[in-house]
Amino acid sequence: MLRAALREAIRLQPDSAGTHTSLATVLDQLGDAEGAARKPRWKEIAKQKTGDRLALFATNSGRRLLNAGTSRGLFHNSRAAISSSPTMRGPL
Repeated sequence: MLRAALREAIRLQPDSAGTHTSLATVLDQLGDAEGAARKPRWKEIAKQKTGDRLALFATNSGRRLLNAGTSRGLFHNSRAAISSSPTMRGPL
């Protein structure tokens, strides 16, 4: 029952690292080899979300500098945003 509920949660929110972690834990406790295969997925999601947050922070900092009328540090913030999350979708 719990396994099915977690799989449904992943279907509804595939980028939820916490749900992937919970499913991996349940599968491991049940002795299901699939649990081991799920663990890398949550790590990948968590790493991507961290990069996206860093990119958003760097972009917002750059915007504040630009709005303040200074370009000092703007290049650094832009490069930081790109290196933090080179595949981030949508406008920064």
